Amino acid sequence: MKKDYSKTKKLPKFKRNNYESMVRLRTGWRKPRGIDSKQRIFKGGSGASPRIGYGTKAEERNLHPSGLKELIVNTVEELKNAKNVAVRIAKTVGNKKKLTIVAEAKKLGLKVLNPKTFKKEKKEVKKEEKKTEAKEEKKEAKKEPVKEVKKEEKKTEKK
Repeated sequence: MKKDYSKTKKLPKFKRNNYESMVRLRTGWRKPRGIDSKQRIFKGGSGASPRIGYGTKAEERNLHPSGLKELIVNTVEELKNAKNVAVRIAKTVGNKKKLTIVAEAKKLGLKVLNPKTFKKEKKEVKKEEKKTEAKEEKKEAKKEPVKEVKKEEKKTEKK
C-alpha cells in the first residue's frame, strides 16, 4: 500500500500558544490551559490546535513513504520471516554483521532503508584495510634488505 500524497491535506503547523511573545518558549505544541487563552477557546487567528480530523488513515499509519512497513533488524535470522517489509539495520549492529545482513536482504529482495550509513562505514573499512596493507608492505620492504645484508656480512666474517 503506497501513500497517495496527492490526496493528503497539508497539515497546519501546530505551535505553542503565545510562543512569539516570550523568547524562552519553544514552538513545540503544548495544550493551552489558561482561563482566558484565545487558542483554547478556538478564537480565529490564534493558530490551529490538533484534533481528531487531522489524523492519517489507518491503512497509511506507521508506513514508510515507500508504502512498506519498517522492520528494525539486529540479526540475519530476523530477515527470514520478513515479507513485504522495508529493513532498517539497528545502530548497535557492527560492520561484520551489517555486511551479512545486507547480503541476505539482497538475496531475499528486501529494501534496506539506511544504506548510506552502511556505505560510509564500508568505505572507512576499505580505507583502513588499505592503510594496514600499506604499512605491512613498508615493514616487509624494510625488513628484507636488512636481513640479506646481515646474512652476507656473517658469511664473509666466518671465512
